[in-house]
Amino acid sequence: MHHMVFVPFTRMNNHKRRVTFGVSLLSREDTDSYIWLLKSFLKAFGKQPLLVLSDQDPTMKKAIETVFPQLIHRLYMWHITSKLPLKIFMQFNFSLNIVNIPKFRKKFNLLIWNSRLEVDEFEVGWKSLMNEYKLTDNKWLDDMHGLRRFWIPTFFKHVPLSGLMRTTSRSESENSAFHQNTHYCSTIVHFMISFEASMEKYRFTQSSFDFSTKDKHSMMRTPFKIERNASLLYTRTVYRQVQNEMYLSMVACSQISISTCEDVDECLVKEFIHYNSSNSNDSHIDPEVENDDQWDILIRELWPLHHF
Repeated sequence: MHHMVFVPFTRMNNHKRRVTFGVSLLSREDTDSYIWLLKSFLKAFGKQPLLVLSDQDPTMKKAIETVFPQLIHRLYMWHITSKLPLKIFMQFNFSLNIVNIPKFRKKFNLLIWNSRLEVDEFEVGWKSLMNEYKLTDNKWLDDMHGLRRFWIPTFFKHVPLSGLMRTTSRSESENSAFHQNTHYCSTIVHFMISFEASMEKYRFTQSSFDFSTKDKHSMMRTPFKIERNASLLYTRTVYRQVQNEMYLSMVACSQISISTCEDVDECLVKEFIHYNSSNSNDSHIDPEVENDDQWDILIRELWPLHHF
């Protein structure tokens, strides 16, 4: 297996857990090899996926465009943000005091992860941040800004399943899990034994989550009858998100007015937003921002409409 490329195919299941549904070992990491792999994938599954997330590998990008021309291709945010220390922090050491680094990283995270921003708001925020920290001449940041439509959530809120992009390092943790039991000198037989052991672990985890969903009853947080129905419909993981949106609709949203225009009822809902600024850790992402993308779940601003 020396120098062979391990390529896992991963998706999210109904518990929002990663599931490996295919893997490949390639002898070369070039466009032709990836084209062969994706064609084999298409032959096995019969249809192309709606959305694919990958790193910035140009050979993979070209292969995806060749085999899946109609597919939506986006970049893992984690792959990009993990390069931040290497690409810009050396510039801080020479131009700014070291204490500015955690401050910059927090502001940067709050900007890029906030999918509630409109495009013009993001652009203003980006320009302001670059000017504030004198990074307008940083080539890497300039390049990443040029690719913003492929990794900044603000630019594709309308894309189905775009919440997958907020799963940070799922693909990296997946690779790490397989690499724990293998070595670059391992034989194919040893790799397959380790692979089957890893898959068996995933199956057990899936069964455990299925059992937990069926066997345990959830505590209600709101007086709404629809919450009980949701607890019976969704898995526990998804239900907790739905429940949280229902709860926030009750404590953080209020109905301002109702009006009728041309047989259409219009309801104005106001949300009270709390910004948590107490944690200045450089790796911190504000919970209000991090959990903003609700994976196609009915958001809190719409739940008040069900109360009346």
